[in-house]
Amino acid sequence: MTLSTVPRVLIISAGLAGLACARRLTQSGMACTVLEGSDDVGGRVRTDRMEGFQLDCGFQVFLTGYPEARQTLDYPSLGLQLFHPGAVIRYAGHFHRMSDPLRRPQDIVQVLLGPIGSLADKFRMLRLRRDASAQGNVKP
Repeated sequence: MTLSTVPRVLIISAGLAGLACARRLTQSGMACTVLEGSDDVGGRVRTDRMEGFQLDCGFQVFLTGYPEARQTLDYPSLGLQLFHPGAVIRYAGHFHRMSDPLRRPQDIVQVLLGPIGSLADKFRMLRLRRDASAQGNVKP
């Protein structure tokens, strides 16, 4: 194939998916152009450096199950760490951890006795969680 007969591909977005696509295409001999609407590449996993500070631009929870990410990235070299699924809420001058007691049964006492929401609210959330799980929207 000559350069004029090589198919050209236009990739919209220079986030992880767009850059991985461009890499695969060029490795297979295809010409491509990547267009990005913002001022830099990286998409939701981009970090800007400004006046000595690192500013994360968005999506901070990396889901390791993404097939393209598994094929493209070297997970051990990233030093990924697990995080506590839930939220830390500041209320009445103190921080309180809220989490799903079905995912973390060891947190049930802390969640039930914590000051965030009434006991009735907590049972409503548990019912909502159960219903969402029954419909396949949430993993048990």
